Amino acid sequence: MYQHILIPIDGSDLSQIGLTQGLALAQALRARATIMTVLESFHVPSSEGVRLAQVQKQFERQAQERAQRWLDAAAAKAEAAGVSCQTLLCDQGQPYA
Repeated sequence: MYQHILIPIDGSDLSQIGLTQGLALAQALRARATIMTVLESFHVPSSEGVRLAQVQKQFERQAQERAQRWLDAAAAKAEAAGVSCQTLLCDQGQPYA
């Protein structure tokens, strides 16, 4: 049946329920999992781009750190469940690309 399951997370309570269910399915099927999160782009109006460049960098750094914490916690849950997994942080805002 299924050999590889993609589990998207966004740090919300609902995504944690999905993670739990996805890992349970992977465990039952002896499938591996990829746990993924996507960073949203920080859009700055062109007239404010120069003044807000530092704010943009800080936002992106904090968002990446937060997303990595979600992925690390999810990988620990997978390991505890005995599910082989990899994590993926997509920073393009368009995961299909």
